[in-house]
Amino acid sequence: MQNDFFSPVRREKDGKILVAVTGGIGSGKTTVTSILSDLGFPVLSADDIYRRLLDEESFVLKVCEEIGVPPLGKDGKLFIDRKKISELVYSDGKQREKLDRLTHPPIMREMLRLAANLPSAIVFCEVPLLYEGGYRDLFDYVFIVKRDDERRFRSVSLRDGRSIEEARLIASRQYDYTKIDDDAHTLVIENDGDFSLLRQKVRNVVGIIKKGI
Repeated sequence: MQNDFFSPVRREKDGKILVAVTGGIGSGKTTVTSILSDLGFPVLSADDIYRRLLDEESFVLKVCEEIGVPPLGKDGKLFIDRKKISELVYSDGKQREKLDRLTHPPIMREMLRLAANLPSAIVFCEVPLLYEGGYRDLFDYVFIVKRDDERRFRSVSLRDGRSIEEARLIASRQYDYTKIDDDAHTLVIENDGDFSLLRQKVRNVVGIIKKGI
């Protein structure tokens, strides 16, 4: 179990093109992945995989043991007390880093396993904490979704019922995507218009990848 959780995540050569989609909170990552899905590409989500892992007892027990929050039980099944853990990691940066170190490796291993078994030559993966987790090199390309702070904080406030100040605080703890520009493997999508414009920008960057295959 120890090795399963803490061993480095490695990607086997499988001939696929894996593309990570990332960006700050409220940038529009999920909208971009929905566009990619509409275009016919398979999309995997780190958040969805995490939710599925929360149904596995071994995963629940390991996280609860390391974080120091007892699991909850109902009908013979164990659950992570997500409210208590959220409160703990929100107020304690070291605990937040510990939780990330615990959960990221199994999430990424499962993502790579699922991607390898998909028939598509190109697979997109929504990975919110790509750079924080050090997983950039697992992917052939990265799409970074950028949006101005005012619009993304307002979006988070409307979506999650948080205040603008709370959204700003969360963003301040995330990776600074403003320092990243386009290069051979990183393509920036500026989410600065309406949905139609965003869709066209997504099609454009997908076209760049296809030309490189």
